[in-house]
Amino acid sequence: MEKILFIAEKPDVGKELAKYFGNNTKMRNGYIESDKYIFTWGFGHILELVMPEEYNKKYKKWIIEDLPIIPNKYKHKVSSGKKEQFNILKSLIHRNDISEIVNACDADREGELIFRLIYYYSLPPKDKKVSRMWFDTKEKSELIKSFKNRMGLETYNQIYEEAITRSIIDWSMGINFSRLYSVLYPDVYSVGRVQTPTLKLIVDREMEIKNFISKDYYVIEGFFENQKTEMYFENKVSNTAIYDLEKGKNIYENLKKSVEKGIINKIDKKKEKKIAPKLYDLSALQQDANKKFGYSPKETLNIAQELYEKKKLLSYPRSDSRYLKNAMKSEIALIFSGISKTIPNKIVNEIEENNLEFNNRNFNDKKVDGHRAITPTASSRNIRTLSIKEKNIYTLVANRFLEQYLGDYIYNLTKVYIKFEGYDFYTKASQNVNLGWKKVSSKTNENYLPVDWVENKEIEKTDIILQSKKTKPKARYTGQSILKTMKKYNLGTPATQADIIEKLKQKKYIVNKKKEFIALEKGIILINDIVDEKIKSVELTKQMEGQLKLIRKGEFTRDKYIENVHEYVKEVINNTEVNNELKSLLNKQVNTTFNNEVIGICPICGNEVVDIKSNYFCTNSECKFALWKNDIIFKKFKKTITLSRAKTILKNKKVKVKDVGVFNLIINDKGSKYLTSWKIDFEKK
Repeated sequence: MEKILFIAEKPDVGKELAKYFGNNTKMRNGYIESDKYIFTWGFGHILELVMPEEYNKKYKKWIIEDLPIIPNKYKHKVSSGKKEQFNILKSLIHRNDISEIVNACDADREGELIFRLIYYYSLPPKDKKVSRMWFDTKEKSELIKSFKNRMGLETYNQIYEEAITRSIIDWSMGINFSRLYSVLYPDVYSVGRVQTPTLKLIVDREMEIKNFISKDYYVIEGFFENQKTEMYFENKVSNTAIYDLEKGKNIYENLKKSVEKGIINKIDKKKEKKIAPKLYDLSALQQDANKKFGYSPKETLNIAQELYEKKKLLSYPRSDSRYLKNAMKSEIALIFSGISKTIPNKIVNEIEENNLEFNNRNFNDKKVDGHRAITPTASSRNIRTLSIKEKNIYTLVANRFLEQYLGDYIYNLTKVYIKFEGYDFYTKASQNVNLGWKKVSSKTNENYLPVDWVENKEIEKTDIILQSKKTKPKARYTGQSILKTMKKYNLGTPATQADIIEKLKQKKYIVNKKKEFIALEKGIILINDIVDEKIKSVELTKQMEGQLKLIRKGEFTRDKYIENVHEYVKEVINNTEVNNELKSLLNKQVNTTFNNEVIGICPICGNEVVDIKSNYFCTNSECKFALWKNDIIFKKFKKTITLSRAKTILKNKKVKVKDVGVFNLIINDKGSKYLTSWKIDFEKK
């Protein structure tokens, strides 16, 4: 009797398929068999690209003369520990009673790659039918529907072309560039097509913060009939800062003494509305989970994956779309039913009682390329059976779905423009008209203005306040903001972005503290001093990701893309020159044992400054003062802060460097020694 062979990406999916499709199933070694079907699985990526030394033993030694390493033909091997399962897969594919092989791997480009490599390296018979299931959830109804609607494997050829191209170019760039810089400098550097531009974003922000000098400014607040307003300039209500401090004080003193009244110049009243946020894709879900719960991108992905694979409460999480296909309209009521049973609440009751409809703007076939937006499934369970983190992620997704029933948030917005002694003041107030989607989980703040305020009315000045403020640097990246920026520049996909960030942490390029990503010395040196401009360019990586999408559309070819990358790799290697001074410094750091020698006194708090591997830093844990040995200003002149220079800077607040000029230590006093900032400035000789 002929049978159909299902190949899933992981064991749990294979077993799930067997539960729904199989009758009289029997567990075998590495697969499950029934009367009509056989269900088997891989272990994620069961084959991988071979390493350079497996093409030629000479590549075991990393030397510059062997670069670039470009195989005539890229080969794969079975991953360590997975050979037994691969042999089981291969034998099943070759069984005489198998009439059809079904790709039941995850419905994305990596799932397509996993299946194709298993299939092609099994050297399959040519007479067997091969098809593809494409499913967004692991519910029984979805799996049965996707099996019924399965299509020939050739339908997904371009997705495979995109996937195999991505894996090869990442190998080529990663292997060659990592070896290049690890050979040229005395450390092992991991360099990648996506991870290095991502690191550059974090390093650039760190450098902005490090070199930021705060400026003092004033903001003048006017209170009219005890209503707070702010002075603004040049007809821009956001332009409130006064950087000329003397001018600001004079304005304040004159207005403070004035006995004149303010005049309401203009009142704008409008009814405003805000539409509900779109359904989640993975990136948006990770951003909200980081903001609300502090979960890392990787943690959110793992939780969502668990809710998809094991709990069957969420649709496929590795999605980059925030829309649904029109064909899903018939499933909306079932999803709502699943939510209502899992998290019954007053919002669910309101939707049911008023027979509210799901917003049609969520349906757009043109904006669903592969997977649709993440939503709950029609399945339900007692919410108490979920962990706290699972409950939090499920509730985020469920609430976003419920918001689509409740209409726009509508509110009245009043803007008041006041003229006082020739200066402009502004305030605004808002009152809710219809909470709409904000009923679900969003808070709103209402405030009111005096009811008798009308245009041209004179109003009493009750106070003038001078607020002293300081400019602040941009904040360090958080999980939320780095994902948002990665999406902007097409750095990776929702399926890979979390792993990229984790890899940067594992390589000691960055560290995550209190939700913020901080660039470490090794990452800073790699970006600022070592790696080629093109490799770290977010624009180039964005362009490369766009070309991968063209392969999926059939508008670009794998061979041409890989050829272009090989030429690019050769160009970088041929044009790279070693920075000998940096290499010498790094060699000393690697070969020297540091004993935290005291080299001077901190110019900010008065405690001892010691010499460590990466810098000279204050021993007072509350004080952040440090001098980087590879300081950004010194490096412009191909110089570093040596031990003797550091001692001189601490003693004299400056150091003279022969044939270059004078480097000054500028201290910017913020009134508190632990908030004081500093920088190195340069003065020509």
